[in-house]
Amino acid sequence: MHNFSFFCKHLDNTFVNGHEIEWDNRDSRIDWDTAKVAIFRNIAGFVYFHKVTNFNYVKVNELVGLKEQIKLLDSNTKAFLQGKDASNALLWGARGCGKSSVIKAVLSQYLFEKHGFLRVIEVDTKDFNFMPLLFDYLREIPQYKFVIFSDDLSFDNGRYKSLKSTLEGSFEAHPHNVLLYATSNLRHLVQESSQDNALQAQDNINESMAFSDRFPLSIGFYSLGQDEYLDVLRAIIKRHVAHTHTRGESVNIDVKANEILESVKLKAINFATKIGNRSPRSAKDFFNLYLNHSI
Repeated sequence: MHNFSFFCKHLDNTFVNGHEIEWDNRDSRIDWDTAKVAIFRNIAGFVYFHKVTNFNYVKVNELVGLKEQIKLLDSNTKAFLQGKDASNALLWGARGCGKSSVIKAVLSQYLFEKHGFLRVIEVDTKDFNFMPLLFDYLREIPQYKFVIFSDDLSFDNGRYKSLKSTLEGSFEAHPHNVLLYATSNLRHLVQESSQDNALQAQDNINESMAFSDRFPLSIGFYSLGQDEYLDVLRAIIKRHVAHTHTRGESVNIDVKANEILESVKLKAINFATKIGNRSPRSAKDFFNLYLNHSI
């Protein structure tokens, strides 16, 4: 049993951003022998690990049109688990294009191996000031490999600076058993203020590039073309047909899926146009609305 609160209580400084943090002695204890995924919670000053038991499982073969992105992240993850050099990864691009799903799908392949030693900790970007503490804590559990997952990175208030120095630039080396996988709608993570003068704007650009450089593996995601969007929708419909047809019933899944697609194609295109986004998420949202007779 590994107690994060015990670890932090023995630090000289238990203040973060000038505020004293109370460590929940019960909930902060976690058994990494059984916990595969945990969420780092910081609620009203109480900090603890929440063990995930109802996992949002994503299968690699359910992701359409993302073969190259999956390959890149999977190769990096394999190298990490094999003790080889691996990189922090930033998955960036248009909203709803599968960035988080790719991370979940790739990691899911290794999380549930019988004797696997991969563990995942989800950390909200607002809690990045805790990252140095987390790194120190995880460094002391070398028998496991930890991927810290953070969704939707973007910074406009300097919060990224402590993470930047933690990822690289400190006297202490990065923990060999920790990687950071993050997603962002921005390729360069520090947003430029419209009120900045030219010098400040250039400084922001330099900061942005310096922080993005902490993620050597940069994987781009892009909005789908109409044909690609419909291919994703066809795959979603095909899975639905396969899961819902009566066992023993003779049905050609491909033919049935194509029939449904033809009947909803125009509505699906109009839906994507209306929300201004052709992506796997919008295709999934459309089909859910269609099944519920809400569109």
